[in-house]
Amino acid sequence: MFSKVMGQIFVVAAKLLFAIVAILLAVVLLFMMLLFGVDWRIVFCLLPLLIVIVILVAAWCVTQPAVRKWILRSAVAVGVATALLLGAFGGVVIWENCVTVDDRGFSRNYIDDNIPFTDDGIENTPMFDLNGAPHIVTETSCYPLVSSIISSVYPKTEIYKRAQGDYGGGEGRYLRVNRSPSLFLERGESDIAIIRGEYYERDDLEQTMSVEVVALDAVVVFTYEDNAVTELTTEQLVNIFTGEVTDWSELGGGPQKILAYAANALNYSGKALREYLGTGITCYETHPEFILPYFTFVEQSTAYRNVKGAIGFTFLSNYDERYEGTRPIAIDGVLPNESTVADSSYPIVTQIVAATPKDRGEQTEKLLQWLHSEEGAALIEGAGLIPS
Repeated sequence: MFSKVMGQIFVVAAKLLFAIVAILLAVVLLFMMLLFGVDWRIVFCLLPLLIVIVILVAAWCVTQPAVRKWILRSAVAVGVATALLLGAFGGVVIWENCVTVDDRGFSRNYIDDNIPFTDDGIENTPMFDLNGAPHIVTETSCYPLVSSIISSVYPKTEIYKRAQGDYGGGEGRYLRVNRSPSLFLERGESDIAIIRGEYYERDDLEQTMSVEVVALDAVVVFTYEDNAVTELTTEQLVNIFTGEVTDWSELGGGPQKILAYAANALNYSGKALREYLGTGITCYETHPEFILPYFTFVEQSTAYRNVKGAIGFTFLSNYDERYEGTRPIAIDGVLPNESTVADSSYPIVTQIVAATPKDRGEQTEKLLQWLHSEEGAALIEGAGLIPS
């Protein structure tokens, strides 16, 4: 009798241990899903599966058929509810992804997609030897241009590895990507910085460096294709991004809430727009994002969604086929294009500048002269920019 009781206790304990292990594995799986970027709403929809596991284990432990049948029905009900919840939120996430243009691509992937010498459309005609080529430092928004320059006139190398932001290998490394490129000029670690002029204080740079404009870009303000509003004044743009105006009917359009998107408000185009507006970008769409390892929700700016009421902004050089279904808005009566940016009639023009030490070397001077040549201008245009 004692051994039978102990045997039953052992079986129940084993089942409970199995249940605990199953729940822990499920929790770890859900945590890993969050860690690898699965939308938190999908993960939270799967939480009831933990209840299903508990119910199934309870049914496993119960010996009475009628009770077990009732418990299993409960598990099925919870499972169906979970599936419906998952389907509903999954549909929302899929829809959001379909209408979203994520312009926050200035990242590792953005760089990896533009490694020098990987674009077969750029002819390589070196004008330097491997060890004499000027070392360039840049930031991510100018990286495609710099990659094209290196692919065109720098000696081709066989090694493409990242070492503290450099590409190339050994003594042949001649490109660095960094958030503070001017620092490498000041320390003498680079020969030339190709950067967005407005992101750094031109006056400060010009005190210690030689600075010249090599290309132009612009901030494009765009909206959904069916918007009746085709142009905005600077004042109206300020009112939109500060929340003073909240409906398109106040701007000559139909009654529709304005959905201002500014996911890149703190990025290069956001800084250029803020400088032009003379005020901060304070009113824009946000969404809660679950942050690990703090297990808390933080409001994050939402990437542009091409829906009714939407308005967003990006660089003209970045305004490509991803923005299908949108159209630019004229600012103060002028649309952004190559000619209006070149003659500065479009009001939100930005500059790509080359900064060098005032006593720059012969090879650095040679590169700058090439950038102002016809060949250099063609390459700048190929990068989506306007030659200066």
